[in-house]
Amino acid sequence: MDTYLIIDILLLVSCIFELSTKKIKQKIIFIWMIFFTLFGGLRWEIGGDWAIYKGYFDAAQWNLESILSYKRWEGDISIEPGYMFLSALVKMVFIDEYWCFNLLMGFFAQYTYYRFSMEFSPRRPLLMYALILGTGMYSYMFVRSGLSVVVCYWAYRYIRDRKMMRFLLVVIVAGFIHRQVLLFIPLYWAVKWHFRWKVYVIGYLCCCVAYMLLKDYITLLIFALGDLGDMTEKLQWYTDEDVGKLGRQISYGTWVMYFIMLSIFLFFRKKFKLEEDDWYNCMLVGFFIIIASNTVFTEGMSTLGRISVPYKPARTILVMMVINQLLDNGRYWAKRFALAFFLGLAMINIYKDVNDPLMDICFAPYRSIFDFNIL
Repeated sequence: MDTYLIIDILLLVSCIFELSTKKIKQKIIFIWMIFFTLFGGLRWEIGGDWAIYKGYFDAAQWNLESILSYKRWEGDISIEPGYMFLSALVKMVFIDEYWCFNLLMGFFAQYTYYRFSMEFSPRRPLLMYALILGTGMYSYMFVRSGLSVVVCYWAYRYIRDRKMMRFLLVVIVAGFIHRQVLLFIPLYWAVKWHFRWKVYVIGYLCCCVAYMLLKDYITLLIFALGDLGDMTEKLQWYTDEDVGKLGRQISYGTWVMYFIMLSIFLFFRKKFKLEEDDWYNCMLVGFFIIIASNTVFTEGMSTLGRISVPYKPARTILVMMVINQLLDNGRYWAKRFALAFFLGLAMINIYKDVNDPLMDICFAPYRSIFDFNIL
């Protein structure tokens, strides 16, 4: 855990270079890109579902049957062909080593984060990059789900630029890696959803009530489904008193934090006269989907909780839009609030990272291919 805490702190401290020139900012980002590519790519026997995904890679072959019909570990569901295609491609073009696959996917992710930061916060890219990587291990030690979200980062520019076919193409490509990202498609049309603040506030309160009521209804659903295997088991976990078998229980403090952030975004929408701004309102809808999903479906209910995953870049964009507006305001209070807002979010990310219930199970202590003499 100490390793990840040190990385998080150093990443936050490096944001001081945001006061320097654009070239220096880019150099700092490049250094972090190299580090996270190697740190995440050369890991060994750590990370979520390590044995399962190494098994997928080992089984991948350059033929249609392997790519289109390989069954997941549950045994009755085919894994998305895009992931098997990438695994087989790496084995054919490069070498048949899982660390090579992780290294290449890690580089693609870091390059994506860099381009995303330069695209949506060109004046302060280091702050945006730090917010993305500050979310913890899952931003650089991901598997199929995380890789599909990385692909979706490229779709956000097409929402802003109103290029529907390119947006759909990117999301469909991501969907071939993990189907979860297909739930991201409606955000394209959210640019015209300029909801009033009352809609968001009442809507979120309804989500809180829905969570408290949902368990009972899902219990009934379990009886209706009968023995359907994996999904029924996950629904059962959701209805247990110990929702998070790994400590991922609902936190009412998290609800308060979500409501405060929603209030901040709504306040500055009015303050900066962005009520009719399509892009701001679109990202606000994305943020609301995140907090609504995370409130109704606890983190212990991973399958349904994934509804919000492809929308997370919207939260980063929204945060940087507020911070950039405040820093460009020129007033003393605005700059101080921007600094407090950024540091507060960074501290929350660090706390969640080092206290992740999977930390000691999947991520700590850190081990690399050099610890196992793989090379």
